[in-house]
Amino acid sequence: MTLENKEINPDEYPDTDITEYRKGLVLEQVLARLQLARESNRILDEKADRLMQAGALVMALLSLVSLSSLLSIIPKEAAIVGIVIAGGVFIVMIITSFSATIPEENPMVGPEDWEEAYNDYLYKDDERSFQQVLSDVFEVTDRIQALNANKALRVQRSGKLFIGLVVVLAIVLILSVIAPLF
Repeated sequence: MTLENKEINPDEYPDTDITEYRKGLVLEQVLARLQLARESNRILDEKADRLMQAGALVMALLSLVSLSSLLSIIPKEAAIVGIVIAGGVFIVMIITSFSATIPEENPMVGPEDWEEAYNDYLYKDDERSFQQVLSDVFEVTDRIQALNANKALRVQRSGKLFIGLVVVLAIVLILSVIAPLF
C-alpha cells in the first residue's frame, strides 16, 4: 500500500498525531535505506568470495593443463610462462578480492557513549531529538555507501583479473591443442 496520493484524515485517527505519523514514515524510509546499504556490503563480500573460489578453480585447471603440457609435446617454455603469468594474476586477484572482504569499519547509528547519547537524544525536545536521529542515520548510511563504493571497485578489479586468468587458461588450452599439429 502506498501513501503517495492518499489524503490522511485526522478524524479517522483521533489518537494519532499526523506529525508523529509522518516522522514514523520518514524514520522507516531512512532505516530502510541504511539496511539496503548494509545488505549491499554483505553482497559485495559474497561476490569477492565467489571470485576467489572461481579463481582457485581456474588456477587448478590451468595447473593440470600446464603439467600435462610439460609432459607432452608442447614447448615446456610456453607451459611454464603460462603457469607463471597465471600464478601472478591469481595472487593479485586473491589479494584484491580478499582486501574487499576485510571490514574497514562497521559504522553504527548514534553515539556509543551514554552521556553523549543522553545529550543528543534525551536532553533535547522531541523535534531536535528526531532531527538528531535522522542526521545520525544519514551520516552512517553515507559512510557505509562510501565503504561500499570502495569495496565495489576492488571487486570489479578482481573480476577483471579473473577474466585475465581465464584468458591465460584459454591460451594454454589452445596451445596444447594446436602444438601437436606442428
